[in-house]
Amino acid sequence: MMPTRDNGYTNIVMLVATVVGAISGTIIGLVLGRMLMGTFIGGGLGYAIGTLIYFLKVKEDINKHK
Repeated sequence: MMPTRDNGYTNIVMLVATVVGAISGTIIGLVLGRMLMGTFIGGGLGYAIGTLIYFLKVKEDINKHK
């Protein structure tokens, strides 16, 4: 399912979620003393959440056009 112009914000949601997750993971990692692990986990969780949001939006669009 490729992004289209009709998807709006979902075209960049995975990228933004990954960056936000990595930044928040870095901040948490600074507090806990494990910055690299926090960055990896934050980026991974951000990407997973972004992917979930993307596919839910695409699924909603597909159901709407039926």
